[in-house]
Amino acid sequence: MTKKVKVFLIICIIVLVCSLFLIFTIKKDTNQNSNIDNKLVGIWNLDDNTKYEFKSDGSGHFTIPTGKYLFKYSVENNIISFDYEDENSVDLKYEYKVIDKTLELVKVGENTNKFVLKKQ
Repeated sequence: MTKKVKVFLIICIIVLVCSLFLIFTIKKDTNQNSNIDNKLVGIWNLDDNTKYEFKSDGSGHFTIPTGKYLFKYSVENNIISFDYEDENSVDLKYEYKVIDKTLELVKVGENTNKFVLKKQ
């Protein structure tokens, strides 16, 4: 092998190793919070005045005409748990289902109230 070919192979190996390192690092960062369902991430409208925004870091907010309520959320076994920042707000748990651009929420322990939200 000539010197040029050896240098080229070494450079290719270095680029390959660096690329694999970056790929695995990026993959690890996107799955940093394993208690998040990526299908939830985004803005969901209940009606013209009420919306939920779920962020990929497990935070979000609930917005109604009278204000915005910040929360942290986590998901386990199709149950979403809301931990509101405002201590006067009641933390809630809902069974949830995402079908295409529709999010269905049913309060845990109740079968009567189903909230249907549409993704923006």
